[in-house]
Amino acid sequence: MWDAHHEYNMLWRAGITTMLAKSMAGVAQGQEGREKDREITAKTDGGGLEASQHGDTMQEQGPEER
Repeated sequence: MWDAHHEYNMLWRAGITTMLAKSMAGVAQGQEGREKDREITAKTDGGGLEASQHGDTMQEQGPEER
């Protein structure tokens, strides 16, 4: 009877290990997909932070006239 429990435990551990491996693979694929999306977005936005290169040209004079 102990052998049957031991075999069941070994199969259970193998199943858990397989599920974890599949989950980690899915997480890695999702991360790669998000990185590709970010690269595409950065290219279409003109390089991310470079799009705000004229942000320092604001006037600091008095209140705005209407």
